[in-house]
Amino acid sequence: MKHYWRTTILVAVSVLCLGTYYTTVSGKKEDYRIQTISGNEQEAAKLAIDGRYLRDQISIRLSGMERKSKSFLEAKDYTEYYNDSLNQLAADHDSFMRGKRTNRGFVENDLIIGHVKMDTKSEKGTHNLEYEFTVSIYDKAQKKSTSFHVDVPKLLMNDRHGYFVDHVWLDGQTIKVITMERMNMPNKQEMHVYTFSLDSKTLVTDEIITPSAIQLNNISGNDRQDIKSQNRYMIYEGLDPVDSGDAYAYRELYVYDTVTAKLEMITDQKVRNLVHYRYLNLSINLTGDEAVITRFSESGDAEVIRYHLSDKKVIGEFTLKMDELRFQKNAVSRITVKEDRLYLLGYSKSSRNEQSNVLNIVDLSNGMIVYQGGIHSKNGESTNSNMYVDTIRFVK
Repeated sequence: MKHYWRTTILVAVSVLCLGTYYTTVSGKKEDYRIQTISGNEQEAAKLAIDGRYLRDQISIRLSGMERKSKSFLEAKDYTEYYNDSLNQLAADHDSFMRGKRTNRGFVENDLIIGHVKMDTKSEKGTHNLEYEFTVSIYDKAQKKSTSFHVDVPKLLMNDRHGYFVDHVWLDGQTIKVITMERMNMPNKQEMHVYTFSLDSKTLVTDEIITPSAIQLNNISGNDRQDIKSQNRYMIYEGLDPVDSGDAYAYRELYVYDTVTAKLEMITDQKVRNLVHYRYLNLSINLTGDEAVITRFSESGDAEVIRYHLSDKKVIGEFTLKMDELRFQKNAVSRITVKEDRLYLLGYSKSSRNEQSNVLNIVDLSNGMIVYQGGIHSKNGESTNSNMYVDTIRFVK
């Protein structure tokens, strides 16, 4: 009899938990929209601002808000990428995408989808581990997945931050991979470019391209871009050690060209002055051969430089005042670029001290704000603590 009581209690608790979940998710559901503050509304007609309202996925446009609710089990099992093209792949090719939970390591063209990851193979002593690559390929025509494994040529540190796949791209019948690898010595990091043959399923080359005293971080935003874009360039923040400790106060920008296979520092003095102090927030967006570099100064103003990567020169610069943007200081959640427009999403405070999300669209040719809008409900209320938006998505 006790057995049946325990079962009854377990079922009751499960139902209570599910009921609590659905009550929490349903709650009060406001309908939010982008409301124009100034400028040409057509500038915002083909974009959506995505995020979450409680556990629901939301997408907000000029016309209103779309909400996608999930059951408890769906929400538990769902893997969401910070990348629209990866979320679409997960929907279209769920079998191939299963278990691939990070944004990095993916590449796609009209024929195949590729993915590369590094995993621990075995331990060789206290601080040394053997790793291996797993290269997975999905053939779109044959609708077939294959994979192969290749050992990483040298031992790496026993450190969860010691290695990662940074970028992947396709070059003919090869797949190329940039990795960052910490070696078994203080402050030693190597940037490698590995080339794998898709025909022979073997490692063809392993090149080390890091300057010896530089700690590099990829700040190109590649993991949020369409994986079909195949950017020629990647931009890295190079950190120079100061004093004799691990503190890094100053930075330079380095550009890796996937065509010439060269890593070079940006030497333009305007760019160097803009990015030098690491404690100031920096954002870089790549569009074709151009890098749009945005730095927020101590006053909260946005200083923008357009730098042409192949010509290696500044082609434009301007400053956006914090008051004109209607942002609070250090309150920008997303910066992105599409064609000749710079998009900035952040928040300010309303007169009632509520969070208010603000979207600015800027003409890159002259630095003018061509559209500004806020996210509000139909009755004019600002966004509340249950809502979080941080993605600008372009729609047809």
